[in-house]
Amino acid sequence: MELRSTRARPIQVDATKYEDFTYALKGVTLCLVAAPTTHAAKTVILSCLEAGVDYLDVQYSSQKLASLIAAKDQILQAGLCFVTEAGYHPGLPAAMVRFSASYMDVIESALTAGYLNLSGIPYTDAVDELMESFIDYNAQVFKGGAWTKKNRWEIRSFDFG
Repeated sequence: MELRSTRARPIQVDATKYEDFTYALKGVTLCLVAAPTTHAAKTVILSCLEAGVDYLDVQYSSQKLASLIAAKDQILQAGLCFVTEAGYHPGLPAAMVRFSASYMDVIESALTAGYLNLSGIPYTDAVDELMESFIDYNAQVFKGGAWTKKNRWEIRSFDFG
């Protein structure tokens, strides 16, 4: 029995080829970027704009963020929804905290932490992308209604067992 969905479908396309990527977005409403393609972020963003497609990525990349910021006026003018950094780092913990808060009367603070262990994981291009993301990483904490500046937050330790 073949299962078919009218809601989602995977498409394989080279993210560095603007014309091919734009064509692949024909009839699509959301481009979910979950592949290690931050090197092609500008092409993906411009293709989504050209095709009139909403965008969501799960990557952390200062290069990608710069491309999104550069396209801000075009995104707003097109009336599209672009969501970035919706993956585990940093997006998923924030979403989990907000979801959990909906079940509480009051939430004053939430501490989140992650543990990264690459031992035993086979090498792929995604490993390079992850390591490159740490080059420009700028950890901040939202405290007192504002994002902190570098080295301006309390260090916490977590026992992962």
